[in-house]
Amino acid sequence: MVAGLTNLDFSRGPITKEQAEQWKQGLQGLIAQGSAAVPAIREFLEQNQELNFGAIAGGELLGQGSLRSALINGLAQIGGPEAMSVLMQTMQATTLPSEIAQLAQILEQQSPGQYRQETLSAINEVLAMAGKGQLPANWDVGPLFKVLQNYGDAGTASVLDQLQPQWRYYATLTLAGLQDGTGLPALIHEAQDPAAGSGREFAYQMLAQAAAQYPDASAALLDAARNGQIPEAAWRKIATGLAGDQYQLGSPPGPPDGSALPLPGLKTYHIASGNQNFYSLPVPPDALTQRLDLINQLLAASSNPAAQAALQAAKNTLSPGK
Repeated sequence: MVAGLTNLDFSRGPITKEQAEQWKQGLQGLIAQGSAAVPAIREFLEQNQELNFGAIAGGELLGQGSLRSALINGLAQIGGPEAMSVLMQTMQATTLPSEIAQLAQILEQQSPGQYRQETLSAINEVLAMAGKGQLPANWDVGPLFKVLQNYGDAGTASVLDQLQPQWRYYATLTLAGLQDGTGLPALIHEAQDPAAGSGREFAYQMLAQAAAQYPDASAALLDAARNGQIPEAAWRKIATGLAGDQYQLGSPPGPPDGSALPLPGLKTYHIASGNQNFYSLPVPPDALTQRLDLINQLLAASSNPAAQAALQAAKNTLSPGK
């Protein structure tokens, strides 16, 4: 049955709806075998073979990104100790960032918290390989940072600090988005560290973006403003963090109505250094009042002309004419 899933016929042009339906039925038939299908799936995954459906005309009709991804999702549906064991073994063996992210999500859903240490170890190992140039240059390690953001803890901050030189945007975005604000102390230190160079400005921007969610972030900004510790160039970044595009890791979400149109204000970014890719959306309407309150506090805290100009522009963006 696994072999049947790999034998798609591309000699007659794009995949048809009939072929796609037949393939889907084959996949469901394999999953229906339950634990009896696990050894065959494990054997295929261990061969490190792949079939990328996204590169095939009509591949989107299959409903899966690739053959390996489909079989991994199949293991998740089968469940049980044997399937979980194969999922864990696959994560320890693979170096593909998107596959590690997929496996991490499945393992967390199946057994919350149980495999986090193994997941973080696998991520650290692959990031170390990427840092040494041992992975293909076109591979995007962004999915690994997204997993760190979702499942990392206070100890993850020190790892992200070491990754700053090569993946400044990914590392800083991850710090700002760590669960429960556990990355804020490291983010505040980065913003206040003169040795961080131009990285300080982006750290201040992300600190301002996080301020709407975490009081510690807004308190750090206000203290730095009162003490005159914020560089002039950073004020424009702070204004962006408060009122401009809100940067996020991962793939942009689709419209809530399921249409093909992009979300209003959606922007995507590519940084050639480190092949870093992320997106932004405008400030959500329910955060406007809190952002305006913080802007007014910062206006009162700093008399710096650059601060006043940047903050007033941010205020006008959120509340035109006021």
